[in-house]
Amino acid sequence: LPYCVCGAKSATEYFETDKTAGTLANIQDLSKTYDKVELANPTYETNSDGAVTIEWYQGDTKLDAKPVNAGTYKVKVIIAESATYTGISAEKEFTIAKKVLSGLSVDLTYAGTNSFEVPLGAANGILADDVADGIKVCITFANKNVGAAVTGAGLDADDGDNYTNYELDLTTCTASIVPKTLNYLEITKVYEKVTRMHVYERQPYSGQLVFAAFSGSHQDAIAKGLKYRA
Repeated sequence: LPYCVCGAKSATEYFETDKTAGTLANIQDLSKTYDKVELANPTYETNSDGAVTIEWYQGDTKLDAKPVNAGTYKVKVIIAESATYTGISAEKEFTIAKKVLSGLSVDLTYAGTNSFEVPLGAANGILADDVADGIKVCITFANKNVGAAVTGAGLDADDGDNYTNYELDLTTCTASIVPKTLNYLEITKVYEKVTRMHVYERQPYSGQLVFAAFSGSHQDAIAKGLKYRA
């Protein structure tokens, strides 16, 4: 700080006290994989006893809080000038990498479409706090038929954008369309829809009453009929 020395002739002379240059080195690299845990302030080496301020940036934009989501950031350490040391500042870039989801294997029942949405959960590597967002993988096949090849897969969510903190490892994921198993009633419904013809309830093998269990008077009537026939 400047000091004033006043002489007999009111001449003013300025001089500054000597200060040691502040040093700042070895700021900690805070890079990690997304885990939704708040970052700790970085460690560093300094000779200064000045007040310390920590600032966080994404690009040139100063953040209001420590970053949590995946992305590339900078932490800036600012050490103010003190009575003994000059002020100094330095930055360190770091990355919060996306959490990789691997080993996904799904068999999707034929549904007449080449696009499927598969919900993901903790068993697939989604963090517990993100499960409620409804994160899912959207899978597209070359066509709607069984055995079609996968042409694309990506992540989405029903709520929020936390899905952007994850990455799907397609090299370890498999998906396929498998045949749909139909019972007689489903086949009958398809037949009636396509042909617009009604399948009689007592039609052998496909009528609805074929699958109904009768008891009481019906069984009694059958028993009497067999008796009379004998």
